[in-house]
Amino acid sequence: MADPSEPLSDEELQELDRILLHEVDSNDSMVIDTFDGFLHAIAIGPTTLHPKQWLPKVWGMDTMLPPMKSTDQLTHVLGLVMRHFNGIISGFRRTRASSLPIGKQSPTGAASTSTPGCEPTALSLACN
Repeated sequence: MADPSEPLSDEELQELDRILLHEVDSNDSMVIDTFDGFLHAIAIGPTTLHPKQWLPKVWGMDTMLPPMKSTDQLTHVLGLVMRHFNGIISGFRRTRASSLPIGKQSPTGAASTSTPGCEPTALSLACN
């Protein structure tokens, strides 16, 4: 079992993206980059939100849990979601650059500086 604060691997992020796109029965579920930015915004927000407040927005539904084929699949999906969220928070504790939203890091892990004067944070995704 993976450390609950360990960031998701690229393969796990791809798996979560596939699940959000194809296995959550909603036209309003988030894609992985939207989901990632959303979690970064929650992590840096001024108040702590309980997952029951934000999980329905991830699925694009009114329920905290999306319908899945089995309890094991639901547990796996929720584990990926919460591990990604915990990985973001742990990243902020270690270093800001390692916890930037997907697409805002260079291949070396450094912060992207492609737009002068634009701080790459979860709230400035539209700068690029």
